[in-house]
Amino acid sequence: MSDPPGVPALIKALVTGDVPSRHAAARALALCGAEVVPLLVPIVIGETDPAVRKYATAALATVGEPAVPALVELLAHPEAVVRGYAAAALCRIGAPAIPFLKEALDSGDKLLSSCASLALWQMGEEGIRVLGGEEGDDRLNG
Repeated sequence: MSDPPGVPALIKALVTGDVPSRHAAARALALCGAEVVPLLVPIVIGETDPAVRKYATAALATVGEPAVPALVELLAHPEAVVRGYAAAALCRIGAPAIPFLKEALDSGDKLLSSCASLALWQMGEEGIRVLGGEEGDDRLNG
């Protein structure tokens, strides 16, 4: 499968452009939908500029539900900043992320479970209901 037309130029603008260019590129990439998710995740992971990471993660959040599995995987990333951006994006996506976050809670990976718990907590009432289930009380207490 090839990239949608114009995507390579948008990726370049996201990574090397000035702030207005990065913002515009992130918005345009998000409009491309699920096809750009595999192109944005390496930017979130590998880019050293926090602003570029932020814009790439914002684009993933705007893509929405198709980006949720990749964002949940990023919750287990060793870098706290990547986990934080992923959690914020999942919170922005909201309800479509909840089943994936619930699965991450039960993954057995302590870091992933902890980050999923935090993302659900940050979602507010909807996410907290998931944490408040029978097994959720222990997670709220650390």
